[in-house]
Amino acid sequence: MIDLITLRRSNFISTCGAGSIIDFRSDKASISAMVLLFDNWKYSRKIIEPRLAKFLNVNDFREPPPLIDKEKILSGDNIRVTQFPRWLQCPKCRRIKDLDEWGEDGLESYNKYCNYCSKDKPKSKRVFCVPIRFLAACENGHIDDFPWNRFVRHTKNCKGSDLKLIDRGSSIDKVFVRCESCKSQRSLQDAFNKSGFLNPPISCSCNSPWIEVDHFNKEKKCDKPFRAFQRGSSSLYFPNIKSAISIPPWSNIKNDQVGQLLTQIIRSDEEDIPILIKTLSKTDPALKSMIKNGLSIEEISNIFISHKNSEEDEEKMAMQEYLVLKDSCLEDAEDDDFIADKKEVPDEFEIYISGIAKIKRLREVRALCSFSRINPSESPTFKQNVVPSNQDWLPAIENYGEGIFINFLNDYLSEWESRNEVIERVNIASRSFKNAFLRDGGEYSEIKNKLTPRYFLLHTISHLLIRGLSSFCGYSLSSIREKIYSNNSRSNDGIQQAGILLYTASSDADGTLGGLAGMAEKNKIYSLISSSLNDGRWCSADPLCMNRANDISLTGSLASCHNCTLLPETSCEVFNRFLDRGLLFGTEKYRNIGFFKEDI
Repeated sequence: MIDLITLRRSNFISTCGAGSIIDFRSDKASISAMVLLFDNWKYSRKIIEPRLAKFLNVNDFREPPPLIDKEKILSGDNIRVTQFPRWLQCPKCRRIKDLDEWGEDGLESYNKYCNYCSKDKPKSKRVFCVPIRFLAACENGHIDDFPWNRFVRHTKNCKGSDLKLIDRGSSIDKVFVRCESCKSQRSLQDAFNKSGFLNPPISCSCNSPWIEVDHFNKEKKCDKPFRAFQRGSSSLYFPNIKSAISIPPWSNIKNDQVGQLLTQIIRSDEEDIPILIKTLSKTDPALKSMIKNGLSIEEISNIFISHKNSEEDEEKMAMQEYLVLKDSCLEDAEDDDFIADKKEVPDEFEIYISGIAKIKRLREVRALCSFSRINPSESPTFKQNVVPSNQDWLPAIENYGEGIFINFLNDYLSEWESRNEVIERVNIASRSFKNAFLRDGGEYSEIKNKLTPRYFLLHTISHLLIRGLSSFCGYSLSSIREKIYSNNSRSNDGIQQAGILLYTASSDADGTLGGLAGMAEKNKIYSLISSSLNDGRWCSADPLCMNRANDISLTGSLASCHNCTLLPETSCEVFNRFLDRGLLFGTEKYRNIGFFKEDI
């Protein structure tokens, strides 16, 4: 019997997407597998989100199919996997071998047992093998078994058929691979280099085991170092997830009928769209529903024409969302999937905050676009597809939730971010991070809007508020998400973004419970903000945290750590990067850069 570790369908749109490694447990041994390309979701439920679909150049999205029979997960049609890594280890004698070299516990069984330790023993006493905990990968996304035989450096004429992995301590330098035939052995410490395998050099195998038709192609060449990793390393899978909040009027276009209609209509000539809408509105239930909700034929036509002519990108999508959220701070909004009430700003924070909105209902669509290994990247050079290239859809999940939107006073924020001390402080973190990011092959367009004082400030405030919300409301930290609206380019009618959306959107128990949105009330939001800021003013790791000088090139952050600001990576939109408490309260060197006054 094979049983899957507890997984929600949303896991397949994040850490368990195509190309990731997940662990199973049978009644006899643990099993490690890699999720194959999502190429068989043709009949899964469609999810419609027009703005996100146009931005990602697809027709629609597909929801992960339910895992109906957990006992058949390894041979199921919905989420298909292949056993990986192929090398296993006997927990008793420490031998390591390929899958095919172990004893099989029945036809096509994923349970493998050690022939040496199970010899002359009944089935109930067999010693079953476990997945080996080391493998190799490169920045181009390739991944393969650790090259054991080449790494150990056998003596001449050794067949290398009897390897053992021996632990002589807890650290990696105490782990050795040894050949029992020629007695050659080597510490695995020699394998963990950024430059890859040395002495002898071992180039990338170009293996892509999540793509069945491209399992191994010897004609490929890869110019990136082939590096050793532990199987559970988070560096082996960085999902590239794009999301969109359904906002009016697009929140009316969400069901399959309207979505299919949208695809059909926008392919028509612009002048024919009003005539087509008028004709179809007499019979089509989707259009009838839109008219029933108060939209005229002309308004519906304009929605379709606007979508046909629009050129969606991430910045435009963010601006559309920001304008709707900003307006909800001034006037109540109500739509099928977007309900918001304006709330009063506490008197003590009026010099910082221009408006607060209680988001009583929102819909979010999260799509898995691709993934990368070793470094998070959206660059076409490094990203790997999660569906075959001939598909016109992407996997996604649809969630409903609630939230709080806080819009900051732009005049005060603009004055603060123009101070030389503030700019200098942010440059310390952003300069070293940008150099390292570009050196690793990243594209500047991915981070350019993040390396600003405005983003650092709003992002740090967001993290402090999420930690505060978790304490006040009882939500788990991982169930609260953030969206930072900080583009200050003034390219859209002179509008500068300065907002934070904190929300929970989930299909499970941490969904719409009302507790988070309820914190937007005037007395509660005052307690939340003042308490969160007070908690962030001091850190138990100070003065080391406030004067942080390590790992800046990796995180782009200054004053931040797990004691004060860091969150689970599912909550943060940029993997816990670009944070600095010093910008909120000032530092010993820069006492006047604090955004908040001393009396807050």
